[in-house]
Amino acid sequence: AEAAAKKKGKAKKPKAEKPKVEKPKAEKPKPALSVPSLPAKRPAPSKAPVDADANAGPVGVALGAAPLVAAPFVALAATRGTLQRTQARRAQIQKEIDDFEAAR
Repeated sequence: AEAAAKKKGKAKKPKAEKPKVEKPKAEKPKPALSVPSLPAKRPAPSKAPVDADANAGPVGVALGAAPLVAAPFVALAATRGTLQRTQARRAQIQKEIDDFEAAR
């Protein structure tokens, strides 16, 4: 195949390799990280014995629940008069209905 190429005048020339030029990479200076020092641990202050009230929990719960328990009773006491008048009125109406039915 080379002989045929020489006859035609088209000889293949080997390509010259280009020399690779290495560019020096500029190294970026890394910022120095300073680690903050931790504060020294202080020993935990010893707790002085505290006289706790043994009734503080139950009394606190009772005082907290008192409004929730007492509110319905107060509401019923406030509306008792109205409810009794309504009951009396219903009884009177029922009596009138019974009298009317008996008269028929």
